[in-house]
Amino acid sequence: MRIIDGDTYDLLTPEQTVMRIRMYGIDAPERSMPFYSKSKDYLASLCFSREVRMEMMTTDRNGRVVGKTFLPDGKEAGEQMILAGMAWHFTRYSSDQNLHEAEQSARKEKRGLWIDAYPVAPWDWRRQKRGN
Repeated sequence: MRIIDGDTYDLLTPEQTVMRIRMYGIDAPERSMPFYSKSKDYLASLCFSREVRMEMMTTDRNGRVVGKTFLPDGKEAGEQMILAGMAWHFTRYSSDQNLHEAEQSARKEKRGLWIDAYPVAPWDWRRQKRGN
């Protein structure tokens, strides 16, 4: 496994091919945003050198597989990222109630990126970058 950022990783399949995975329902900080490195490192701490199970949900416009990633203990990695305040619930593509509740908990407890009262969401940051 190779961690690309806080919501994307490369997975080595049983057939020994590399598959780029975009984690379902979350959006993590982009490079040069606050918490980018912490988010990426947290995903690595959850998944790296562990056998994870990926459940494909769809593919995105970039051709990446979008899926849920289950850790050895059965927890879903995307939900854990949100719960730790390392990613947002990406409501544009997911209405998952567990992810919504995880974000509400992280916000309330000011975990991770929620230590800032008004963190800029990655989708807003990308829109601002395109506008410049």
